[in-house]
Amino acid sequence: MAKILLTNKTAFPILNPTKRKFLSNDFKHNCVWALRSGLFYDPAPAEGSPDDYYGFSLGGGIAYKGIVFDLAYQFRSGNDVRGSILEGLGFSQDVQEHTIYSSLIFHF
Repeated sequence: MAKILLTNKTAFPILNPTKRKFLSNDFKHNCVWALRSGLFYDPAPAEGSPDDYYGFSLGGGIAYKGIVFDLAYQFRSGNDVRGSILEGLGFSQDVQEHTIYSSLIFHF
């Protein structure tokens, strides 16, 4: 059971920290373009025990005359998570997140 901290008559659970684990690779060709991929385990703090999330990412980038453009996709999934949000009601859900990241860098 999580410890409870009482502050201003409000109860806040004290959650234990978590650590993300990942395995990734990066392939560069002539310092012009790059391909990246990875797998990860990303536990999220929750009362009792962390919620387990797993995922993968794919990405790439290109550099040309001081301009760098990167694009990446990330998929993150967790089954039977977030049960501590509505404790006692038997609430939980399966989560699937799809995220796209991009960046544009100008070197001058």
